[in-house]
Amino acid sequence: MCDFENGFILCSCNEESNETTLNSDKETYVWELKTLKETIPARGITQFPISDIGMGLNAEWVLLNLIDRNCFDFDYQPLEGDNLIMYSNNSANDKASFSNQPAYLSYIYRNEEWVEDFYMKVGQLTQLKNKGKIKPV
Repeated sequence: MCDFENGFILCSCNEESNETTLNSDKETYVWELKTLKETIPARGITQFPISDIGMGLNAEWVLLNLIDRNCFDFDYQPLEGDNLIMYSNNSANDKASFSNQPAYLSYIYRNEEWVEDFYMKVGQLTQLKNKGKIKPV
């Protein structure tokens, strides 16, 4: 079982090619990098990020790592409005109570720094830029 106490790398590895490592017995943490494409008027319920998704990945620790160093394993320069989402893909640990979406951490790159924030799934349309696994350092 992995532990992220010493930090993490946002690996852009192809999840489908590593299918054998994604079994239900093993906790796997993943990330998605999105950008805001459009805001439309909408009403509805949205799921808010939580403060801890487990194994040492809590909101404050992740933010400290994002501020301190480049956590991505590929050449990436954050752009204004980029949204980093992190969650466990193990549905057994899903803490979301009213939706099928997993509990997650969320950060938006604003004013040249990462901050804890999120885009609402209702009314704020995002586009996926990249995704991968979260691996311990």
